Amino acid sequence: MMKKHYKKLFAVMIAAGMLFSSAQTVSAGTENVYGEGTSQVNANGTTYDGLDNLTALPTDPVEFDVQATVSGYAELIYSIDITYGNMQFEYYYGDAWDPGSHTYLGNGGNAVGWTDASVDGTNNKITIDNDSNFPITAAFAYTANGAALNANPNALGSVVGIFSNVNNTVKAATEYGKGHTFFTNNPNNAKLLNPEPLVIEMDASQIPSGTAFFYKSKSNGAAANATADMYFALSGRPDANSNLTNPTSVGTISVTIAPATGVTKKIKP
Repeated sequence: MMKKHYKKLFAVMIAAGMLFSSAQTVSAGTENVYGEGTSQVNANGTTYDGLDNLTALPTDPVEFDVQATVSGYAELIYSIDITYGNMQFEYYYGDAWDPGSHTYLGNGGNAVGWTDASVDGTNNKITIDNDSNFPITAAFAYTANGAALNANPNALGSVVGIFSNVNNTVKAATEYGKGHTFFTNNPNNAKLLNPEPLVIEMDASQIPSGTAFFYKSKSNGAAANATADMYFALSGRPDANSNLTNPTSVGTISVTIAPATGVTKKIKP
């Protein structure tokens, strides 16, 4: 598995608790409290100083200011790990004709198409891990390298890239024709199954109780996860004469990371 670490200070907010210029400046010092009084002696000879003239001492308490500054809390730090599989896909045309089913069969009698190893859930998996202190979104796109697989890449039935957060969804769509149930008959306008961007929280498990943090709930009200997976597959049939006998670049996956919107502040219980 390949891993890219994406770490950047996206935004720095003004530190909380800023000391305003109009605030009074107080330095260390000493206050003197002075008074006079007489003494009283009780029956057993014990002396209590000043008890008969308490008004000789000031009645107001001594007061002095306490000051504090708070900094750093409002800084947003983004640190995201993107881990992805080999992304090597193989389409097998088969090497035997089955007269009964009128289909070509591959090794061991398997049907032709994109091999199971292509969509085994590891080779085609993308994992986003958010170690930021703010939730993020991850959007996915695939751009084909021109005519690498099809002389007319815009023709219906040509190879396209699809994404889903469920591997069985992309796996079921890899056979010729099935993947195009996601698309209209105008492939120029609908070449990509583009899911909603993933919402990925930060890991709040280690945050102390009573600490405020930000989160965005999923649409069903459940909490989002700090780690999320996306699966990719190629769907459609490449040209038989494309002649890619060795692994060759046929396209590029792009992942766009952005701060989540509609975020709510929460206090950890």
